[in-house]
Amino acid sequence: MQLCFVVVKEMTLTYTKEDFLQSDRPYADVYELSGDPFALNRALLEVSQYAKTLGIGNFRTLFRAYCKAQQKSTSKEIDGNVTAFEDQPLELDSGSWICDDFGVVTTLGEGAQVQACCHPILPVERLQNIDTNLEKLKIAYKRGSQWRELITDRETLASASKIISLANQGVAVNSENSKWLIRYLHDVEHLNYDRLPAKKSIGRCGWVDGYGFAPFVEGLIFDGEETFRHIFQAIGSKGSPRQWAEVAKEGRKTLQGRVVLDASFASVLVEPLGCLPFFVHLWSAISGTGKTLALMLAASVWADPQKGRYWTTFNSTGVGQEMTAGFLNSLPLILDELQLVRDKKNFDKTIYELSEGVGRTRGAKTGGLQKTPTWANTILTSGEMPLTTFSSGAGAINRIIELSCTEKLFTDGIHIAEMLRNHYGYAGQRFLQWLQKEDHMEQVRESYDRYSNELSGGDVTEKQVMAAAVLLAADEAVTRLFFPEEAPLRAKELADYLKTRAEADINRRAYEYLLETCQMNPTRFMSGEDNKGELWGGSDQDYYYIFRLQVQKICAEGGYNDAALLAWMKEEGLIEWTKGNLKTKKINGSAVSCVWLKKHPDGFFPVEEDGTEPF
Repeated sequence: MQLCFVVVKEMTLTYTKEDFLQSDRPYADVYELSGDPFALNRALLEVSQYAKTLGIGNFRTLFRAYCKAQQKSTSKEIDGNVTAFEDQPLELDSGSWICDDFGVVTTLGEGAQVQACCHPILPVERLQNIDTNLEKLKIAYKRGSQWRELITDRETLASASKIISLANQGVAVNSENSKWLIRYLHDVEHLNYDRLPAKKSIGRCGWVDGYGFAPFVEGLIFDGEETFRHIFQAIGSKGSPRQWAEVAKEGRKTLQGRVVLDASFASVLVEPLGCLPFFVHLWSAISGTGKTLALMLAASVWADPQKGRYWTTFNSTGVGQEMTAGFLNSLPLILDELQLVRDKKNFDKTIYELSEGVGRTRGAKTGGLQKTPTWANTILTSGEMPLTTFSSGAGAINRIIELSCTEKLFTDGIHIAEMLRNHYGYAGQRFLQWLQKEDHMEQVRESYDRYSNELSGGDVTEKQVMAAAVLLAADEAVTRLFFPEEAPLRAKELADYLKTRAEADINRRAYEYLLETCQMNPTRFMSGEDNKGELWGGSDQDYYYIFRLQVQKICAEGGYNDAALLAWMKEEGLIEWTKGNLKTKKINGSAVSCVWLKKHPDGFFPVEEDGTEPF
């Protein structure tokens, strides 16, 4: 016969299996301690463990039944309990709730027993978001032998309908027990408010006033959307900083690879320097040049560079890209494979939205407005074509530095990729540490101002100057910190990739498009048998006389606004007019209002060295 020795009330008691099954002695001995919560829970733990060795696995359930019977006869209630979950993260006062490995239960005044949850669960931390000041609660719960954690807002924990959403993460809650689980969590938190650890939390990355740069702030907990947790977890370091530096040297051998790497570091400078987000786009129609590998190198500055962890492709919605940019905030947004964009004609809209740094204002389901995401970073992209088209607006062109790639960026791509997967994350953290010490940020600002002055005054647009100056300031700091044997980039090395005002002027490009279209279709201005198709108007040595509707059609096909173009051409003296933007002309014997487009506008096009005009 197997015996158990249990210390209860400072006496060693011996129980057999028959005592548990055929008498109430073990239950009565433990029940005698109901006036001392600490002694009661210690005895419960000790006796239940001994009972398991005898094959009695439900001692606590039997004990509850014994208590219920005693309460009916004596009205004696057990109060002042503590949680007694095996391997629990911390012990909390549970009030009238009995909390053990069989779940969480309490007894109502009428003697009825209700269950809040069938498995261990308890609050373990209070979180306050340093951005929004909103509080959340970290909940620990145990399914099987494993403890898990989740973070949820208080609104969810206060609603019987919303708390059911925790079932998606494995919590045993349904419409039957939801209100009791809410009451239990509320009671336990209230009883242990000062005992629960209070932590600061953040739902995004980037600069945080008074704290530093998330996620590299000690003790700061992530409480953001679960969809971004994998990115948050990917940010970190692995391997050897020296090995990473050797790979980075390989990438810096070409201007394109160097600028893409600089853009990754420059992302954390955008906000401190008061700049707007901008794109750096690497493109080549030739496969195998190493565009994707260059993006891996850029990602490895901060995080695990494997695709799908920190960075991804253009195969995502505009809303998804906006929300990801808001989450990364000051870290670079990296998107590969531009060719996956389906609506390239209207891609300018995405460029504008991402480079503005402010998301769309949206209504909340409960009324009011959602918090609008903001960001100040660089956006690194790649593809088989330029990011902009001939019809892209000046605002889109100004926000992009495009780098064409005609040669291989890396000699051994397979080796480089393997090295990056094993060595990453140190450079970004070290760069941030350097920026936050002494007057280093002020030194970077002085570099930025110097490069801005050097690039300004010419024909380059202001936004292009801003983006280039940030990249050059980042390159100077990165070279000094990681590659002191090398020389920083010079402004003139980047100047050839910057757009001029003429290249960014959409009205000028629309005019050139209209003029070229007319020059490519001379028969459309002829009458009779010489024109086998539709008639666009007439022409002579000096003018194209184009029907107004045909101008509208040509502009629409090219993605331009005809009204804006006509107003601009009128101001620039590129059309003749008498009323509005039109002038009457006889075509095929009928007087028609046409656009009189000059074929040879005086001084508009620059003269080439051989004395000819470009057109």
